[in-house]
Amino acid sequence: HADEPHSLANDLMINVTGFFRDPPAWEALRITALQPLIAARPNNSTLRVWVTACSSGEEAYTVAMLLAEEAERAGKKLEIKIFATDTAQRSLGLARAGVYPGGIESEVPLDLLERYFDKDEHTYRVKKHIREMVVFASQDVLRDPPFSRVDVCTCRNLLIYLEPDLQRRVLGMMHFSLCEGGFLFLGNSETLGSAEMLFEQVSKKWRIYRRLG
Repeated sequence: HADEPHSLANDLMINVTGFFRDPPAWEALRITALQPLIAARPNNSTLRVWVTACSSGEEAYTVAMLLAEEAERAGKKLEIKIFATDTAQRSLGLARAGVYPGGIESEVPLDLLERYFDKDEHTYRVKKHIREMVVFASQDVLRDPPFSRVDVCTCRNLLIYLEPDLQRRVLGMMHFSLCEGGFLFLGNSETLGSAEMLFEQVSKKWRIYRRLG
């Protein structure tokens, strides 16, 4: 059947994600990367983020909430653009809808849950102004062109599934995508490997790096 290859590909995808997954890592990103970026950015300017392997969207919306919080705290009006990409069309459809089951109370802090979600009987939906910050798109990081001039790139728990030569290719692509001094955020089980000369270490423990060159 013509649809079966797509169904099989979707079933083979590893979709392990959540809001604020590894909370201390996100707190470290907020303090070491997001706050300095927003503090240095003039009013009415643009801040761009690329979230790779976004799955069903929780990570992209986590970034959006943190940036919205920090911009408000700093009294800045910024245009925040988050490009969230994946190869799984089914996951991207769920991400665009922004509807999540009631169990997310254990993942999202209560104040953010009340501020950035609308509650239904059994679900939560990300509020429109947060959804509008994020553009979800189909992309294969091994084949498709990268985004450019981004301030932050997150690549969490993707590299661990790739062979070393493919890891180098993806990290080189992200180095190209980042602005000078832009930040790369990896998963807790990932390292730069042979691409370490492209980035300086911001937080070894939480895998936060700054672009060099």
